Amino acid sequence: MHTIERDESGAESETDDMNLQLHSFSFSEIKTKQRGRNEAFTILQIELSDIPGIHDLQLKLDTGAQANTLPLRIYRQMYSKYIDNKGKPVAGTLKHTNTNLTAHNGTEIKCFGTTNIPCQHRQSKWIYTQFYKVDVAGPAILGLPSCEEFKIITLHCPLHATKNKNTTIRNIHDMKALYPSQFDRIGEFKTEHKLTIDPNVPARIDPPRKVSIALKEKNQTGARQYV
Repeated sequence: MHTIERDESGAESETDDMNLQLHSFSFSEIKTKQRGRNEAFTILQIELSDIPGIHDLQLKLDTGAQANTLPLRIYRQMYSKYIDNKGKPVAGTLKHTNTNLTAHNGTEIKCFGTTNIPCQHRQSKWIYTQFYKVDVAGPAILGLPSCEEFKIITLHCPLHATKNKNTTIRNIHDMKALYPSQFDRIGEFKTEHKLTIDPNVPARIDPPRKVSIALKEKNQTGARQYV
């Protein structure tokens, strides 16, 4: 296989990195020499039908992905027998899928089909893992479900049980039940107060205002007395 190395200046160089050791191949990705680390990778041991032995497959961990993807260029190395003269998978060698794959930015990803590959992570049991064969330039991706299945990533999400409250507010009692911390008691004036109207303000007629929820029940009770 070929490994493409990219240095900090952006230049690329190709080196032959295919070493046959006891019928074992290593399928790796683009290596970028950069400071810091903002991506996580893992290596799965895989078995291939036409290449004896156990092989290493490097994958990028993507907890935002719901599926595993294998770029076509890596699939060609793993299953060269099933590639036609145009570099595409031979018809019938992959399982057809109606699943539409999209990238994080919404771009649709071309998918040729799926296949199950026996995989193992360190000393875990062998698991037939589904991979979507895609025509992309990025690395092979191991999605969240498989990351959890191989125990590469564990999620610790606290669960808080809440009672199913009635969100329909019919009266002041419903509102107090939904927001108990927002109510204290009805305020009152400690002494007498006189309210006066400014005679210089011109009079006008306004439409009836809406009755507040606090007075709705009393208003309906009073209105029934006149019916």
